[in-house]
Amino acid sequence: MAAKFIPAGDRYLVSVVDQARMLEGVLLPDSTKEDMQAGIIIAVGRTAQEFKAGARVLFGPWAG
Repeated sequence: MAAKFIPAGDRYLVSVVDQARMLEGVLLPDSTKEDMQAGIIIAVGRTAQEFKAGARVLFGPWAG
């Protein structure tokens, strides 16, 4: 039986995925592609309100 993980406060647990595959059909400048990572939100903190689990997100390499 696996324990359910709940991030503290307004934080998110994100699983990093292959950016090229996730962003098919989305046009981004080359400089942005190098500096960003793609992921899918796995778990959401109790006070987080912007995103829900399963949302696809882009984030910087030093975010969190």
